[in-house]
Amino acid sequence: LTDSLIQQYNKKKLSLDSLIVLLNKNKPSPISTYYEEIKYLHSSIDTIWYYLGKSYYNHIGFISSPSEADALIASAARCFSKALSLNEKNTDAKIMLASCYIQTQNPMLGVKMLKEIEKTDSNNILLQMQLAEFSIRSNQLDKAIQRYTKALQLDSNKIEIYAYLSEIYLQKKDTLQSIRFLRKFAAKISDTALSNSIYKYIESLNKQYH
Repeated sequence: LTDSLIQQYNKKKLSLDSLIVLLNKNKPSPISTYYEEIKYLHSSIDTIWYYLGKSYYNHIGFISSPSEADALIASAARCFSKALSLNEKNTDAKIMLASCYIQTQNPMLGVKMLKEIEKTDSNNILLQMQLAEFSIRSNQLDKAIQRYTKALQLDSNKIEIYAYLSEIYLQKKDTLQSIRFLRKFAAKISDTALSNSIYKYIESLNKQYH
């Protein structure tokens, strides 16, 4: 279906806006973000470029091919760089650009950028979330817990953090703490089906623990 839509666009049987809508309706993918980037190629609005960068970046976790992941990181970095060139005060774009660098051949540049931001904006939630993510990747689980805990203190509505903390404690083989955070997560989500499945998972964890 994706190939068919692109062929229609190339033959000028489909407008760019229609192509983007249909691609996103089919299944949001890096391809739809690519065409969105074409649409906004001459935009001078930094938040649009930040949005495009985040869109590329958010697909990285669903890609198994290292070369495809590298291409997505490069695309995300390009968009975040563009956002910064339009507005050097866009701190979130700087954080995400640093996060891209960390996943390339120049990780220390990214780490340095994040540390510099932390000196002046330590209460930035996105910063704490990204630092927590990289702490997990480097197996610094206690540091990740500290980062996520601070992020929750800054914004208690970031309920996904409860799930992240539960997973970390499970890795640390602290089942009781893992269950504690899972219960908090299940109690706060509005999706009843998901909440029920989490409670069933908690029951299985309880059985394993006892």
